[in-house]
Amino acid sequence: MKRLKTKMWVVACLAVASMALSSCLNGNNNSEEDWFGTPAERYQTFLTMKGNYAGKLYFPKGTDRDGKFESDSIVSHWRIINDSTMEIYNVPPQALTTFVSDAALKTAINASAPMTLKCKVLFTKPQYKMFFAGPKPTEQPILLSGASHKVKFFAQQFTNYSYGKRLDNGTVIAQLIFTGIQVDNDNNNKNEKDFPIILKGQRIL
Repeated sequence: MKRLKTKMWVVACLAVASMALSSCLNGNNNSEEDWFGTPAERYQTFLTMKGNYAGKLYFPKGTDRDGKFESDSIVSHWRIINDSTMEIYNVPPQALTTFVSDAALKTAINASAPMTLKCKVLFTKPQYKMFFAGPKPTEQPILLSGASHKVKFFAQQFTNYSYGKRLDNGTVIAQLIFTGIQVDNDNNNKNEKDFPIILKGQRIL
């Protein structure tokens, strides 16, 4: 397995951008205006990133003895549809079940169909080349012990850890943090550890 730290340059780009933006926010009391600007400015940022993308989706396959994530990756396609919506297509359920300890439940989820993750996005001012992203709760039908059930995946919404950026070479990277899995609206969280998935790709025609 490759460790996520082998892809740390991706995460580092996000971290550097986060620090830069946090510094800007902390330096001005009117932080919302500094960060997001006007609707017209945010729309201009969207125009630089809208469209279809092809690349890789990186997700954890576990942790090593030091607690560091070990990673795997798949080919991925996603689309920034408008200035508030992004969709990630054909996501295999096993990308989101690494930290489900219930073996039967994990097997049932992994056997279900690929998913489309629909995300809310909020763009920043053009100079930051960024957007915040939050996957909407995603419901998935599964078959467990011969009975039909529904699981729902939850993720962070618009935090300093769940966002994307366009690099100078046109590559777009994004990190999304998943936090919970529920079965049939039971409030008991089946996910034992918050974890990131990372998108990295180029816009395609």
